[in-house]
Amino acid sequence: PCEPGYFQPNPGQGHCLEAEPGNFVEGTGSADQSPCPPGTFSNESGASDNSVCTPVQPGNYSGAGSSEPLPCLPGTYQPEPGQEYCLEADPGHFVPNSSSVTQSACLLGTFQNESGMDACKNAHLGNYSDSLGSSVQTPCAENKTTVNPGASSRESCVSSPGGYASEDGGYVPCEPGYFQPNPGQGHCLE
Repeated sequence: PCEPGYFQPNPGQGHCLEAEPGNFVEGTGSADQSPCPPGTFSNESGASDNSVCTPVQPGNYSGAGSSEPLPCLPGTYQPEPGQEYCLEADPGHFVPNSSSVTQSACLLGTFQNESGMDACKNAHLGNYSDSLGSSVQTPCAENKTTVNPGASSRESCVSSPGGYASEDGGYVPCEPGYFQPNPGQGHCLE
């Protein structure tokens, strides 16, 4: 019979096969190997029991029969050891690097409306984001806009100056032949 750590799935063979990394064979005369449980790994060959199956570290994961830990990818994280999956970053949060154990909140002036992302978005022109970990941006009041993307407060919303018209959340200069004497207007005058 095949000894512990060895197996043979096929009849009539002249030798036994060594348990592969990520697997073990406990008894004698085994026809198959047993995988290390999800959340663990083993890079040893010929293991005769599951004591070689080591829990993966935080920031990593593994499926059944893994020979090495797998890093959580950007946009995902894992704070606990011995896990078989990574967690997606929540909306309003991001994970920029591999093997992360935490997610980070979006900073003021940024937002993230999707989960599992590796970066936050700047608040668009005509919007602002005034809280940490925001999953939405807030539009400025009518006929007001922001000068640059990434505005972090309502006070960043200003009326378009004279000579400009509000358009697509920003403001644009009046074209030749047009003018606008008043601030905060949505169009230029001929």
